[in-house]
Amino acid sequence: MAYEVGFREQMTERFSWDLATFYNAYHDLLSFDFPSPGLMQTGNGAAATTYGAELAATYAVSER
Repeated sequence: MAYEVGFREQMTERFSWDLATFYNAYHDLLSFDFPSPGLMQTGNGAAATTYGAELAATYAVSER
């Protein structure tokens, strides 16, 4: 499941900026389990989350 929200603004004809935040939730990821010493098995028991923000700006130095 992924969530993202952002905002973008064109300040002038040559300058714009945007900000985005995100959150991702992962379930049933491939995992390597060690039920006893020397024994390994694969499973789908892992989970993870990622989150963060991105800020970007654009400035056109010339009309070209």
